[in-house]
Amino acid sequence: DWLRQEEPQASDTEIVRMRRERVKMLFNSLDMDGTLAAWRARQGIPPYLRPIEGLRVTAGGRTWSLRAYIAAQEVGSHWLARELPAMHEFVRSWRRCRRGQVQHPERTLASYVFQEAEGLSRSAKLWWCRVGGHAVHNLQHDGVVVTLARGVSDAEAARALGEVCSHALAYPQEVEVK
Repeated sequence: DWLRQEEPQASDTEIVRMRRERVKMLFNSLDMDGTLAAWRARQGIPPYLRPIEGLRVTAGGRTWSLRAYIAAQEVGSHWLARELPAMHEFVRSWRRCRRGQVQHPERTLASYVFQEAEGLSRSAKLWWCRVGGHAVHNLQHDGVVVTLARGVSDAEAARALGEVCSHALAYPQEVEVK
């Protein structure tokens, strides 16, 4: 595949990691009003390669469609602006005063909304660390750098943190050890 051609000396494990990172970048971009075409250009993916717009994944009797996801994200920031008019106006005013520009305040609003979920997830992780006697060394945007208490494995910690984060967020949230 294209990534293997770009990185011929990369191991299979490295290729999987690079693919995962690139897909994560794609979703972060789409979540903030980016486009698939712009992501492909940033990744250096030639336009002649097989398009992924039609990607569909079926699991557990349900089908997820990349095309449907993109369509939903294209209106998401504007939906938030309509649903949170006071916050949208606050962002617009703040940007005007601070930067003299008002381009895309709905994107800044969406970023603030996403930060709220990241903060809830991080707070749940901190609570779990405090209760379990784990040492917190550093806070990340939605994670924590931790030394686990003796006897707690990375896998146990990831499972338990996933449970507390899912409870705090009210939707399933996997946690991975990095």
